[in-house]
Amino acid sequence: MRFRLPQGLWHHKDFLKFWTGETISAFGSQVTVFALPITAALTLHATAIQMGILSFLAFAPRLFLSGIDPL
Repeated sequence: MRFRLPQGLWHHKDFLKFWTGETISAFGSQVTVFALPITAALTLHATAIQMGILSFLAFAPRLFLSGIDPL
């Protein structure tokens, strides 16, 4: 009698497609978080106040659309 190890998720094509897509998406999001302020500072010669506004505007959708009931 042969003993077989159960096949994990790494052997399923659908999981590998999902995992690859999520990895690329997360990497792209982190690049955007890093590159957008750097681009504004270097290319547009943004001031400190403009950088602060840019950071706030990047965070604002999470703040306003989080579904938290204010009252």
